Amino acid sequence: MWDRWRSAIHHHWVIKIKTDSGEEERYHDEPETFPGSVKFADYAQQQLKELYLPQVPFDRKNDLADLWIAMEDDRRVWYRDLEAAASPGSDEYVQALTEWGRISRGVFEPKEIRETWTELHETTPSGAPIQGQYHLKISFEWNGAPQTIEFDTPDEWINLEALEAVNKFIRNSGTQLYVYVSFDQCAYIVSLSAQEKLALENERGWKFAGLTWVG
Repeated sequence: MWDRWRSAIHHHWVIKIKTDSGEEERYHDEPETFPGSVKFADYAQQQLKELYLPQVPFDRKNDLADLWIAMEDDRRVWYRDLEAAASPGSDEYVQALTEWGRISRGVFEPKEIRETWTELHETTPSGAPIQGQYHLKISFEWNGAPQTIEFDTPDEWINLEALEAVNKFIRNSGTQLYVYVSFDQCAYIVSLSAQEKLALENERGWKFAGLTWVG
């Protein structure tokens, strides 16, 4: 289903309109011109929930059926396509950290989140410029002090190095944000204690991945 969205991935808003041939989605960056528009990230997440996971056969031998049920608890689960409009001015990481804080069960509540993109002028061995490479700095307040997360990253994708950094901040809390093993280009993230993670692995067959960038 992502093929029909790929050409419009940089647009931030979606509106459904009636046409002579039926209903279609229109992607744009002028929400004030199209009342009723929703942010692309929110729309994509809704489509994933309505179109993808419900197609998974409800079979207790299929561990994805568990994910379909658990995703109903949006206080503990974050499920989203990592291909996003992440770029200077997009605030995609502001949204991601805010949402990861929401599912963290109170152990990570960042405030005043800001992201700063600095383009990296890298070249190939032949000297050709490499486009879309940045140094990203995410700054925020947490536990009463200013904090930062920094890493190099391409644009267009949410880099899970940011999540790995969040987990380092909360490593002594008893809760971590675990990533289910990849089954598409999305990330399925759930907040768990070590005991809860072990129980899901042993009793329900859940499989968790290391926090490795998959873009």
